[in-house]
Amino acid sequence: MLAKIFHPHDPSLVVVSVALAVLAAYVSLELAGRIRAATGWARAVWLLAGAVSMGGGIWSMHFVAMLAVVLPVPVAYDLPVTALSLLIAILGAACGLYVVLWHELSLPRLLLGGGAIGSAIAAMHYTGMAALRMPALSTYEPSLVALSVAIAIAAATLALWLTFVLERVILKICGAVLMGAAIAGMHYTGMAGFICTPVESASFSLAGLSPSGLAAWVIAASSVILLNGLVLAYYDRRLKRLAWEAAMAMRLSRSQEHLARAQEVSRTGSIERDLRTGTVEWSDQTYSIFGMARNSPVPGREEFLALFHPDDGAILAAVMDLSNEGMPADAVELRIPRPDGTVTLVHYESAVFFDDDGAPIRWIGTCTDVTERKRAEEALRDTQAELARAARLTTMGELAASIAHEINQPLAAIVTSGGACLRWLARRPPAIDEANEAVNAIVYDGTRASEVIKRVRALFRRAAPERVPLDINKTVRDVLALVRGELERRRVTVRTELSPCLPPVMGDRIELQQVMLNLIMNALEAMTAVGNRPRELRIRSQRDNSDGVLVAVEDSGTGLDFDNVERIFDAFFTTKSSGTGMGLSISRSIIEAHGGRLWASPASPHGAVFQFTLSAAAEAVS
Repeated sequence: MLAKIFHPHDPSLVVVSVALAVLAAYVSLELAGRIRAATGWARAVWLLAGAVSMGGGIWSMHFVAMLAVVLPVPVAYDLPVTALSLLIAILGAACGLYVVLWHELSLPRLLLGGGAIGSAIAAMHYTGMAALRMPALSTYEPSLVALSVAIAIAAATLALWLTFVLERVILKICGAVLMGAAIAGMHYTGMAGFICTPVESASFSLAGLSPSGLAAWVIAASSVILLNGLVLAYYDRRLKRLAWEAAMAMRLSRSQEHLARAQEVSRTGSIERDLRTGTVEWSDQTYSIFGMARNSPVPGREEFLALFHPDDGAILAAVMDLSNEGMPADAVELRIPRPDGTVTLVHYESAVFFDDDGAPIRWIGTCTDVTERKRAEEALRDTQAELARAARLTTMGELAASIAHEINQPLAAIVTSGGACLRWLARRPPAIDEANEAVNAIVYDGTRASEVIKRVRALFRRAAPERVPLDINKTVRDVLALVRGELERRRVTVRTELSPCLPPVMGDRIELQQVMLNLIMNALEAMTAVGNRPRELRIRSQRDNSDGVLVAVEDSGTGLDFDNVERIFDAFFTTKSSGTGMGLSISRSIIEAHGGRLWASPASPHGAVFQFTLSAAAEAVS
């Protein structure tokens, strides 16, 4: 009858075997993890490397553990069977890793891969046990054999789940430990079910590898496999790091190239000063703006300030001093005289940057060449002024008949008063008092005619805008006096509600008169077709919510189409058959240039109301 023998183990070799299993599992999982990211033949290389590392680790762990067991009989190892056990381990690991990593991971693939690797561990173990050559009979307890296989499959599946599903570094380490536990747990559970019974046999010979020879082979094989795996993983990480650094360097180079192009297109240069070292760097565009060669040395402070107009150098010096002290500075516009007598205008602004402790570490300034932009803005202003003048001429042309009527009235009165004066003086004796009254009437009517002509001349005059404090109510009255004849001709009643407590506004008198004239003429035209209700023009002025002035022009005409309330301010949009579509567009531009706002809305119950706001003059606000 066979007696069960409990086999003691060398503790130090047991620890070595478990550590070897964990290390082999980590290396193999680390290598296998690159399969997903690789393409082409590189995937096969990484799969082979991971399988060899895992299979070799399983094989090495098994035979180190076999060296740790103390058997009551001498043993040897059959070389072909030992080699077969290594091949089984590698092929089983390859199958499991292929199933899990070659395609998109799913639960069935995870279970199948874990089963393949667990089965490879068990198959390698029992094939390695079959390689034993000793004068004894070997048997196994079926329950412990089944338990060892179950441990291998379950632990391997869980290790794959931790490593490749959750994909976190700490869990990869846990997965390696668990995979090592699967290898070691399966081995020592299987060894617990191993029964060895010595027998006497005169013909038995210990042919094969001795334990010392096996140890040498195991040490050599495991060292080569694991070292190659670690070196391969290290160089892969290194190559990836170099590739990442190369990609970052390329991105940085492209970013610098794009920045240089953007600076060239926007004509903006940058100046950076390190406040800790005092070093200053210029961008290529900065050299171009200042007309210097790009390989020129960066000029010192005094040389740099000398590049600007003398009056502007002091301003820039103050800005630079603030930046050097870590304080914010306002943006300024500076002049750079050129040798050919021209002047380049630059917009300069800077920003200070601080470290985590709040200490200033550097400032960056930008110089933008705004010469062409300023010229374009000036040309645009001239064009707008010409367009506004043309609009005034058009409007005055429409008012020619009314203006002639306004002039004719005082002229006719002058003629009448002159004839009366002559008759009073022809009397004997002359009626001096009556003649004096007639002369006073002549003076009054002459002044009236002069005022009308003066207003007309002002609107026709070509002059640069002049912003001065104005009484907006007087502006309204002047325009109403100019269109009085047109109001009478169109049978329009005017009602004014002008607040007497308004602050003066800062504006150009001619431009604001043009706005009022345009709004009034539009209102008159809107009431031309009205015949079933009074034609009433209502003009009011009052303070707005921001202590400025609000002026409203309301008519009782046909009203506004809701769809066109904003479009009527677009250039060339008109609802009149003979309109140019520029009047309201110019009026809004003028009001916005004065810092105000012009808008329109339907009036109740009929007509439309146009309103604009203007800011009070600074003196009035203070």
